[in-house]
Amino acid sequence: MQHGWLSTTVGGRRIEHIPCPNPGGAVDLDAPPAGVVHTIEGSLESGLGVFRRHYAPHFALEGNRIVQLVPLGTMAAALENRPGGVETNSITRAQIEVAGHSSEEPWDCDRATFDALADLLATLADAAEIPLERPFPDEMPPKPWATIAFERRKSGKWGKVAGWYGHVEVPENAHWDPGALRWSKLIERARTLAGGTRTALSAHPAQPKPPKRLPKWYWHWLAWFLGEGKYKRYGRHSQKHRPPDAPKKIPAWAWVKAGQFVSARKEPH
Repeated sequence: MQHGWLSTTVGGRRIEHIPCPNPGGAVDLDAPPAGVVHTIEGSLESGLGVFRRHYAPHFALEGNRIVQLVPLGTMAAALENRPGGVETNSITRAQIEVAGHSSEEPWDCDRATFDALADLLATLADAAEIPLERPFPDEMPPKPWATIAFERRKSGKWGKVAGWYGHVEVPENAHWDPGALRWSKLIERARTLAGGTRTALSAHPAQPKPPKRLPKWYWHWLAWFLGEGKYKRYGRHSQKHRPPDAPKKIPAWAWVKAGQFVSARKEPH
């Protein structure tokens, strides 16, 4: 299992880095290696507008563009995880949000997105050791979609069977994305790209290190980002009232520290 920021896919696609807030905890590597695919229900840019504030997955993609938002080895936050229930985010090695819209009828991504997603799955078979397997068949039994989703969430496979899941198949989660995605074609393409061999991927350190003494601008920026203190009356991250001493591009370590800060207070992030 690699940790950190991936630079390229096995197919040679560049992976952009847009660090986003995250819980900051480590993924439990003792659980069977599993990944989860979501759909943004919109464009990549619309998704990034949300992920820069909260609920970021590890990756998001649209067409030929693949973006990493959270380092591998660190928990993402795109799954619901109720107190006292089963673990979700903490045992998911990779979460991917795909631009587009789900359907209850069998569907495929557009060609460019399909190829990029298959390439990313092949890459994560190596980097995150998630097998190119599915716990459920593509074939839909003659039942209402809600019944199928309920049965899959209650099947007991989550946390015990490795492979790729849809958001709809994860316990405690009410979202139904990615619907009836045709997984078999996607997995078959990913296996072809993986080629049965491991590919060396360059990765940056798992967690960007903050300076020993946090700068004053960080605390001003954090209060502005959270809409607290003197920024409370303006709401969260009002662009008209952004702290003048905060850098235009917030470094990765600051986003990680912000996620850890919010998580420690047990507030929504």
